[in-house]
Amino acid sequence: MYQINPAAGLKIFTLGLIAVALVALALFVASSASAHGASPHATMILDATDSYGDCAAVGNWDQPNLICALNQDVTGAFIIEGDDITLDGNGHRTDGGFASPPGGNVGVFVLNYDGITIKNLDIVGDNLPNGSISLHWGVYTKYSDNLTVSNATMKVKNQGIINFGHPSCHYNDPRYNDSEGD
Repeated sequence: MYQINPAAGLKIFTLGLIAVALVALALFVASSASAHGASPHATMILDATDSYGDCAAVGNWDQPNLICALNQDVTGAFIIEGDDITLDGNGHRTDGGFASPPGGNVGVFVLNYDGITIKNLDIVGDNLPNGSISLHWGVYTKYSDNLTVSNATMKVKNQGIINFGHPSCHYNDPRYNDSEGD
């Protein structure tokens, strides 16, 4: 019968644990990178310093003026985390994606930030096989003041723009609140 020295067994066990930990760490780093701007096909977080680098991954970040100007189409939602940020689509589009909150598919989500401008952006959900549209809301804001949306198009399932908590939002086109049922 073959026997392993207890010290050698402990060494093999320890090396196995280290290998598992390294694989887990590599998977965590890869998933974190894709969730924070490594790809234009993820949820994009825009904050006052572009600390995640998400704007830089899909456009140009103008730090003094807090403007993210897209230079390509994006598949994924934008989450804006800062006051007075402008998202300028430059005629590009986003297909949106899941954001929690609000717990549904959105193009742009803003929670508790004021002075947000969204312009020159097409927010367009995909047509699903059942005839529905994949995107619930184009722009979803909660407890945010002074939202301005201009020169944007939205193709969504529920509402183009939904705002909870504050009424000071400005839209220049009634099509923003068209849904697939209208």
